[in-house]
Amino acid sequence: MGRTQPSFTASVDSEMEKLSRIANRVGLPCLRQAVTEASKRVRYFQNASYDEMMSPQELVMLALISAVAEGLCSDEGYVVDILPGAGSATLILNGFKTVKSRRPSPFT
Repeated sequence: MGRTQPSFTASVDSEMEKLSRIANRVGLPCLRQAVTEASKRVRYFQNASYDEMMSPQELVMLALISAVAEGLCSDEGYVVDILPGAGSATLILNGFKTVKSRRPSPFT
C-alpha cells in the first residue's frame, strides 16, 4: 500500500529541509542557490511523478539536478570538481575556470 499524498509531501519537505541545512553548512553560495531553486521546483516534479514509483529522496535529487542543469550558477559557472587545500578549496568550474573558496573544504 502506498503513502497518502500528505504523508509523501511531508517526506519530500523533510528531505528538502535536510538538503538545505547541509548546503548552508557547506557554505558554497552556488550550492545554496541551486537548493533554493530546487525547492521551488520540487512540487512540479512531484505532480509529474504521480504515475511513477519515486522516493522522496529521488524526487528532491531530480529537482536539484534540474536546477543545476539549467545553469543557475552560470554567472560564475557550475562546479565540476573540488580540490581540497589547507584551509581552503579550489573549485574547478565548467570551461576550466577556477575559483578559490575562502571556506575550508568540507572534504578535508
